[in-house]
Amino acid sequence: PWGVEVAVPPGFDFSLAQLSRREAIDFWRRKGVAPMSGALDDDWGEASLFVPAGARGPVFLVSRNFHALLRYNTAPAYALAVSRLAARFENNAAPFQTPWPVADRPLLPEELVALQSLLSKAGYKVSIVDGVLGPETRAAVRAFQRDANLVEDGYATPGLLVQLRRHLR
Repeated sequence: PWGVEVAVPPGFDFSLAQLSRREAIDFWRRKGVAPMSGALDDDWGEASLFVPAGARGPVFLVSRNFHALLRYNTAPAYALAVSRLAARFENNAAPFQTPWPVADRPLLPEELVALQSLLSKAGYKVSIVDGVLGPETRAAVRAFQRDANLVEDGYATPGLLVQLRRHLR
């Protein structure tokens, strides 16, 4: 399978939720990651934890099949959409069990430019200010969240942008 929706325990360290971090299924079990239904299969090999909508949204443990889609199109949202659509067609998979946090909208491109500029000004590594929330910007967001004692999920929201502006005053 491409992956599975999972639950994480209270106080989970969301800094572990990075597509670039691949760990054995047993590693994730030991961290308290549990499937919403069914079981985690050790035969998946290594898997990554993916939080496309931050800590308040659905959480997925994704396999090498998900990563294969990223080789075709590097946008994780694309890989998630294709994976879920295929699962819905193939086995009539249930909708996500965790609701998408609609109040936590992602930043618009011009807001991402502002975020990247402010992160850079605050001393966080952002090499290119391009309005794209790539791995480097996500890492800078995580670093700011860590320093501000926020949940370190790498999810950039308008509220985070406001906090960063306050931080720089």
